[in-house]
Amino acid sequence: FGICVAGPILEELLMRTAILGLMLRGGVKPWIAIVISALAFGLMHMNMAQFVFAGIGGLILGLVYYKTNNIFSVMIIHIIQNTFATVMTLSMERIGYEDKHLYDLIGLPTVVVLLIVFASGSIYLLKRLCSQFPQPQFVENVEADEQVMEEC
Repeated sequence: FGICVAGPILEELLMRTAILGLMLRGGVKPWIAIVISALAFGLMHMNMAQFVFAGIGGLILGLVYYKTNNIFSVMIIHIIQNTFATVMTLSMERIGYEDKHLYDLIGLPTVVVLLIVFASGSIYLLKRLCSQFPQPQFVENVEADEQVMEEC
């Protein structure tokens, strides 16, 4: 539950609504804010392998958040990705991928394919969600922000 559900929810609240959202509201260019939040997301995972994949995932999730202005869509994508990765890891452990060289030979192509599937699914979901939600209105002051929230 912690890895598959609670972790993604807390990480998205911190990374997308707090860090990315505050940078966008502060006037940072969207692509810069997305890259910075993705790097922070990668660093938060604290090892090189997770840094790379979490960083790439952070770029995708940051773009989805920016385009939809909907944290719930990002949380759902993150929950699906973590659940899929957890199931894959547990399955690999169960069938005996203890030989590191075997994992390197079979694991890397599998991870690349999964990354492509995850990115493609995220882009598909992004296109579907963008037609349902208005484009984000990142405002520069609190009064204007309150007006946007009332309109929602």
